Amino acid sequence: MTSKMKIDSRTLGPWGKGALELHRELSNRLREATGNPRAGSFLAQRISIAVQRGNAACVMGTMPRGPPLFFN
Repeated sequence: MTSKMKIDSRTLGPWGKGALELHRELSNRLREATGNPRAGSFLAQRISIAVQRGNAACVMGTMPRGPPLFFN
């Protein structure tokens, strides 16, 4: 069975109902596939890290190019 679901990711605040349901479903499938009871936690951590990296890329994209702003 295939289905489509729009995923909206926000960088602040809690996950919405749809995101929680999707995470629960994916976590269950990962646990079944891997046999690891912590698979859902690992998935949430990977998503959080990806969001943090995206935020950092956005911030760095606003910085001017040129010499460093801070010197030792």
